[in-house]
Amino acid sequence: MIVPFEILLVLGALAFYLQDSCALLYADELMLERVGGGWQVHSGAAMLVAGRRPFVPNPLAPHRPLMRVSLRQLLGEEPAERNHLAHYLNALAPFKAASIALLLLFVPGLPLLLYFFGTGMELLCWLALVYLAVARITATLFQHRRVLQLSVRDCAGLAFECACCPPLAINIVRKLTLRAEAMPLAGHPAILNARSHPSLPAAVGERIEEMLHRWESETPQAQALLRYREKLLAGGRAQ
Repeated sequence: MIVPFEILLVLGALAFYLQDSCALLYADELMLERVGGGWQVHSGAAMLVAGRRPFVPNPLAPHRPLMRVSLRQLLGEEPAERNHLAHYLNALAPFKAASIALLLLFVPGLPLLLYFFGTGMELLCWLALVYLAVARITATLFQHRRVLQLSVRDCAGLAFECACCPPLAINIVRKLTLRAEAMPLAGHPAILNARSHPSLPAAVGERIEEMLHRWESETPQAQALLRYREKLLAGGRAQ
């Protein structure tokens, strides 16, 4: 049976988008997702892939920033410089709008267009709208590159990737915030405050239990983990 071109086109676009959304977390890593004015904590799937936990974010919410945080950052073993987190997140607003627009163009826009109009002039108009959104992303990358702490080469690389494969541009917000792990944004006290998201103690406690099985109870690392767990359960702030 030969699968029609239209179906392959839709499935291919969705496959590229979903594959680009996925991440693999190490045993001591968590994923923080910005939802509204707070943060949700995700620990990934229980299964392991190449020794790491798969994490698949909500495919209908590509505009939500994601940040990767490790237990070392929670324990204060890595620098937690106070960056202007609010200013950084505000700079993502144009990318959020472009991300949602692209998602709507691909789902449900592309299947509906192919079903009702086929691959005629309407598909070219749809493609023009897609690249208009990609052009908007490219212009905004260079405009806000200092706030986002991106070099010209970084901006050019992201723009080239989005232009070559537009479904990947849907994840532009996630790409930017996950790159921010190179900055100590994930160590910002506003993120690591247990009171800002009640799910943090349970998620971190699970990770700590896993890590404690790897270290002797008297080692400095194990003692630091135990102290942090006690502080977190008490509702305190990680230092």
